[in-house]
Amino acid sequence: MLSGWLSSNIDFIFFLHGVIMMLLAAALYKPCAKNRLSRPEFYLQIFAVFICLTQWINIIIYLFPDMNFFILPGLIFFGVSFLALLLYSIMFFSGRFKKIAVVYVAVVVILSIGSLIKTGYTSGYFSLHQILAFPAALGASYVFFRYALKSEGRKKNGWLIASVFMFLYSLTWIASHPFIFADLNPAVNTNVFFHIYYPAALQVVVSSGILAGLSKTAIKETEALRPLQERYFFLAVIVSAIIISWFSANWRGELAGLDIKNEILRHARAVANGIIPEKVLELKFSPEDKNNPDFILLRNQMISYGYYSGLKSIYSFTMLNGRLVFGPENIMENDPMASPPGTVYLEPHRNFIKVFKDALPGVIGPYTDEYGTFVSGYAPVLDPRSGDVIMVVGIDLSADKWRAAVSSARFIVFIIAFFIICVITSMGIMLVIRREKWSNLKTFAVRQIETFFIFGTGVFISLMIYLYFNDYDIRKAKSDFIPLSDSVAGVIRENIVNLKYDLESLGRFFKSSEIIDRNEFRTFTSEMRFSPVKARGWYTAVKSGDALKYPLLYSETIIDIGQKPGYDLRSTREGRTAIENSLATKMASFVSYRESGDAGSSGKLMTVIFPVFKNGDAFLGFLSLTADINLILSNSMSFSKSRNLNLDAEIIDITSLDYVERLALYSENKEYSSKDIFLQAVYPVFIFDRILGIKTFSSEIYTSTHLSNTGVMGGVSGLMLTIAVTLLSGYLRRREYSLEDMVSERTKELSESEERFRVLHEASFGGIAIHDGGIILECNEGLAKMTGYTVRELTGMNGLLLIDAEWRNVVLEKIKSGYEQSYDAAGIRKDGTVYPMEINGKNIPYNGKLVRVTEFRDITERKRNEELLKQQREELEAKNEELHATMEEFEAMNSELVDANHQLLESEEKFSRAFSINPAVMSISVIETGEFVEVNDTFLNLFGYRKEDVIGKTVRELDFYVDNSQRDLIIDYIKNDGFVRNLEVAVRGAGGGIRQGLLSADYIIIHGRKYLITVVTDITERKRMEEAIKFSEQKYRLLFETAVDPILFVENNIFIDCNKRAEDLFRCTRDEIVGKSPGWFSPELQPDGTPSVEKALIKMKAAHEGIPQFFEWTHTTLDGDPIDTEVTLTSFMMEERKFIIAIVRDVSERKRIELRLSHLQKMDAIGQLAGGVAHDFNNQLSGILGYAEILSKKLGESDLRKYSDGIISVAMRSADLTKKLLAFARKGQFQRVQVNLHPLIDETIEMLMHSIDRRITIEKKFNSSAPLVTGDPAQLQNALLNLGLNARDAMVNGGNLIYETEDVYIKAGTQKVQLMDLCEGRYVVINVSDTGIGMNDSVKAHLFEPFFTTKDSGKGTGMGLASVYGTVKNHSGSISVYSEEGYGTTFKIYLPVSGDNNTDSIMQQDDEKPDIPPQRILVVDDEDVVRNVLSEMLIDMGHSVIEAVNGAAGLSIYKEKWSEIDIVIIDMIMPEMSGRDAFLEMKKINPDVRAILSSGFSLDGASQSMMAEGVRGLVHKPYRQNELLRTISEILKQ
Repeated sequence: MLSGWLSSNIDFIFFLHGVIMMLLAAALYKPCAKNRLSRPEFYLQIFAVFICLTQWINIIIYLFPDMNFFILPGLIFFGVSFLALLLYSIMFFSGRFKKIAVVYVAVVVILSIGSLIKTGYTSGYFSLHQILAFPAALGASYVFFRYALKSEGRKKNGWLIASVFMFLYSLTWIASHPFIFADLNPAVNTNVFFHIYYPAALQVVVSSGILAGLSKTAIKETEALRPLQERYFFLAVIVSAIIISWFSANWRGELAGLDIKNEILRHARAVANGIIPEKVLELKFSPEDKNNPDFILLRNQMISYGYYSGLKSIYSFTMLNGRLVFGPENIMENDPMASPPGTVYLEPHRNFIKVFKDALPGVIGPYTDEYGTFVSGYAPVLDPRSGDVIMVVGIDLSADKWRAAVSSARFIVFIIAFFIICVITSMGIMLVIRREKWSNLKTFAVRQIETFFIFGTGVFISLMIYLYFNDYDIRKAKSDFIPLSDSVAGVIRENIVNLKYDLESLGRFFKSSEIIDRNEFRTFTSEMRFSPVKARGWYTAVKSGDALKYPLLYSETIIDIGQKPGYDLRSTREGRTAIENSLATKMASFVSYRESGDAGSSGKLMTVIFPVFKNGDAFLGFLSLTADINLILSNSMSFSKSRNLNLDAEIIDITSLDYVERLALYSENKEYSSKDIFLQAVYPVFIFDRILGIKTFSSEIYTSTHLSNTGVMGGVSGLMLTIAVTLLSGYLRRREYSLEDMVSERTKELSESEERFRVLHEASFGGIAIHDGGIILECNEGLAKMTGYTVRELTGMNGLLLIDAEWRNVVLEKIKSGYEQSYDAAGIRKDGTVYPMEINGKNIPYNGKLVRVTEFRDITERKRNEELLKQQREELEAKNEELHATMEEFEAMNSELVDANHQLLESEEKFSRAFSINPAVMSISVIETGEFVEVNDTFLNLFGYRKEDVIGKTVRELDFYVDNSQRDLIIDYIKNDGFVRNLEVAVRGAGGGIRQGLLSADYIIIHGRKYLITVVTDITERKRMEEAIKFSEQKYRLLFETAVDPILFVENNIFIDCNKRAEDLFRCTRDEIVGKSPGWFSPELQPDGTPSVEKALIKMKAAHEGIPQFFEWTHTTLDGDPIDTEVTLTSFMMEERKFIIAIVRDVSERKRIELRLSHLQKMDAIGQLAGGVAHDFNNQLSGILGYAEILSKKLGESDLRKYSDGIISVAMRSADLTKKLLAFARKGQFQRVQVNLHPLIDETIEMLMHSIDRRITIEKKFNSSAPLVTGDPAQLQNALLNLGLNARDAMVNGGNLIYETEDVYIKAGTQKVQLMDLCEGRYVVINVSDTGIGMNDSVKAHLFEPFFTTKDSGKGTGMGLASVYGTVKNHSGSISVYSEEGYGTTFKIYLPVSGDNNTDSIMQQDDEKPDIPPQRILVVDDEDVVRNVLSEMLIDMGHSVIEAVNGAAGLSIYKEKWSEIDIVIIDMIMPEMSGRDAFLEMKKINPDVRAILSSGFSLDGASQSMMAEGVRGLVHKPYRQNELLRTISEILKQ
């Protein structure tokens, strides 16, 4: 397995080796960035770069072996790479070792150049492997090891890894041999794996180790790609690109290889189809064939086709004595690959032997035989008589060319992948450079590196999208073109070959004729209606002196071809050549081409001759045929046009190796040019010792429809997306840098602010300190002067020690609470002195945390001044207070009295106003008696009272409460709780109306007495609304739960409720549905391929936006069973929330019915087609059978009569076949004829024998003595056939099927049969029994229902037994079934016996030959063959005949001669005027017209209609003389 993978992916191995070395060079960029030439890493980087280039040269040489000019650059790159590696090692040597190493390098260079000049590339390359690559890699390994000894930690591990793998790398170059001149085929070169494939694979592995080791040192040392995620990101992208490139290369390679193989196979089939099998049968496949004219002809044909198509190896072989032997080929005899006829194929591929058994074309390879390694296509040539393979045509393509084509497709992928990896690597290097060198540059280009990378990558991907879809369109167009082209070419070829059949049939006629006169020649040729044939002629041999002449004796022409009777065929050089070739091969030979003189033809006329020999050797003369090639082509292309294939074609002559002659062209493009062709194919036709090519090509319509703009649209879309992403990236990068600039600017401002703060801090008059929880972090000199400490002493000191002990807790609380206002406290200096101070503090961020900055001010002087002012103010205030004390006391008392009175008045007014206009019902009543003392306007308006009707009345007097106990309840609440809140009550108004309300009550004291104040809120309407809502909810719930269809409510794409039908549909409970998303009960994909979740979200979104949705959907039950449904989605709002209601209808059963109906429609279409075919076939059989009977009659007792009788027998069997086809087609309405059931059952059994398992035996038991019934034989046979097929399906392991008949007599009212009542009388019972699996009662209950079936989906329509039931019912019969599981089934059909049950009289009718006097008969038929043979038969019977070619012509004749015409025989289906229309018009002329209907159909609806309209008789095509005679006799008796 490994060897196979290596041999097919060696180019990928070289590619991967190059990528690894390129990444190594990129990793070494930073160590080499400064003082490049003086650093040893520079030489290591040179080594990696040139090894990468060497591997790409290796890929090119491997993929394209013919490109030898790449060998020298590859050799130079290889030498430079390892020379650089050697110099890298030398830089670490010193003294004598360094001198020795330099001398060694010089010697290596001289020896390599000398070896290259003297022995060529191979030895030079080999020398570099051994004397340069090995020591250079070994030296580098030593240097890496020395580095490891000097390093520590991760660096040391990196150098050790690099050293070990570089040592292994040196060993691989010892084992590796130069591959550039080696045969890479393992079958030829057995050492290829050990010297090429395995070393190349090992080099990839060890170079990966070198890259890993050096990356741990170089990247770690220089901190390139510093963030770990960046490094892993770039590594993941590169690895992904490599993996994708491998899969893509294999995919493209397989497609390219498959395309080439299909093309080879197409050519092989084309050559095989074009070869004339009769020529092959004349070959012996031995050296004797060299002089055989047939061998020479076939060989020349292969040479011509190979020259035209560019195929250099077309050959043939056959099977002789169990060995394959070569035959004709297009390879020249002096070619080493040539195989003379008779050469044994020693090492054939097994498929070449298999093809002689299965006769199937194929393609194989690459494979190896004694001639080399090839990819080959092969196709068999079959014997037309036996169908055996008589020869196989093969076409070889060198494996190197096939591999080159495949590799070219792979190479494109490698180029793209390498480009992407280069871009990614360059991006990484640019990011490193920007980080370390350009960090201070703010130019657009530097800051937008990622944007440029995104734009370039997007443009590249867009281009790839365009190329991919364009390539897909081309491949799709090609794959569609080939089968269409094959069909068109097959039709054209068939019409060309018909020319050969035309000549051969005419030649057989001449061979069988004793004397050929002009009339006989004209009669026979007039019947051959192959329209492209424009002329036929007969040339005889006439001796003129010592020479022979071949004058034209007879001719039949449609156009003037310039050859009159007496024209000598030898008068032209082409004619003489054709005569010689034709006499030598005894086959048809080409004479000449000439321009057509026909105005309707733009092509050429082709003339061929055919020699006619009597009794094998007696030469009679030449038949000639001239055909319009353009007409052949145009007739054939009508097939393409009718099917809208959109292909054009031309016929060319490719016999000559120097000149291709166009014979005919069919193209809708009037300005046709070969350079405009998109797709084309050529098919050879070897005929008349010429090679005609059928060239099909795509038309403008085909090209425009198959080459869509998918690639352009994809590329443009990708480009637009790229521009959008680029602009977005640019904007984001610009914003990022703008923020960075802003941060930088703010940082600068902050630095300046800090500097200003520091200056202010130092220059402040007070003391300033920054502290964290009291610990001083910084302070100024002012604080030091104020406290007596130094700044150094204060830094780190607890600031609370600067506060007097009595104030420390106060200050501490202020600090903890973050107090930011000024406050006073007492401080203590270093000498213990206590002094007053003002403190102002504020929390600020400082070095990443929150600290407090505090300002201290000494306020000793301010406190002293404040104390003096305070003493003076206190003295003045004391005297002033004594003066005003008395006055203020009197004024205060007066003011209080006025205010109290005023407030009381305002309160009463407010209460009165609020009470009166309050919208609630309010009343004030005496607590003890319930007497109303005040009510508001709302009370009066709502209850319909006047105020005087209420005031002074008690609650009971007004009958206010509907339930008087509620009044007592209110009083209890007041006494116990002191209030009532929202008690629901029912109260009565003046008119007796009852209203609902919520009552709240409290007591108030007025003039020292307690009163009850009540407030009633009317909730009557609310109660009604609640009742209505409750009723609506109950109604909704009833409708929801009893709905026929499942209904689900959706909110935020989640089911929130469902009805019972939804539970039944999904086969789960409501709890299992609620909370799920719609996609939960759907398959992963819908039938159109769209993911269910994605499509459901789209539909939900549209419905949510107010657009109702109706669509088909496939759901699944909780068990996973699929359900076909129709879904309606509608959104609605409720309580400011939007919901979606989903109504789901199960249409699974409807879908199954539609599928079955579709199947029935297809079957009906097949039946219509079968009926049409049978009708046309009956027309042809009429001619065959009629002429055969006439011929048989004329031959009398001659020995030749057995041949005509044989034709009659075959024709009658064919007629039986068409009757079965017509029965299958079910043409027409139900017909009632007398049917003998026993022959009908025999025919049914014969039909079943071809479609049942051989393990099933069929028996028949005919016990009925009166098997005649009246009915439709086609329907009865279909019923019996359906029962037989059902029995077959029930006996999967074999069994017995029995058809049995018996006679029964049923008395009225005494016996009933299942499903129907039967009338009294005689019946024939048909029993159809089987030994199958049987049926249970549930199946039997639905057995005859339409569409009911127990078969798997797609294997039954469910209409079989339903149609049987209908047939039996149409025949006034009955059907019953008896079945038990495991014991088989029996169907009993009861059919009433026909009144005339004499079977002998029916069977004897065919032998009767009535005597009829001569009649004058008008024959109307549009088919020439039918009309002519019918006329011949009638004339042979002694009648006179008038012919008419269609209904209109027949009517015209009848109008003139109706009195002379005794009988009209008329076809039913004719152009211009149908038989029915013509008959009705004749009946208007002569109401007693005696007409016989001639039809190729059975007695259908149209035929029965004509019989009802007065047609006297019916004859079915094909008919015999006795049948025709009997029908004429019957209508003459009427």
